[in-house]
Amino acid sequence: MKKTVYNLLLISIQNWFQSLFLLIFNGFIIYFSFTSPYALLTMIYFLTFGGFSVINLVNSIMIKQVFDRIERVTH
Repeated sequence: MKKTVYNLLLISIQNWFQSLFLLIFNGFIIYFSFTSPYALLTMIYFLTFGGFSVINLVNSIMIKQVFDRIERVTH
């Protein structure tokens, strides 16, 4: 478990831009969802009609960039 956490921290430090982007992007979505009842209703509507797909697409693109860089180094 310690080795896994160590590797996670090492990867996130080496890819600081992607890590920071994911934190800000996902944090903004959570923050915006709970700032007011109107924002919550807006996010429920947005997420119901395709928002989850868009959020996961952005997250997967950023994570793919990280692992592509790791694969290039190891091969």
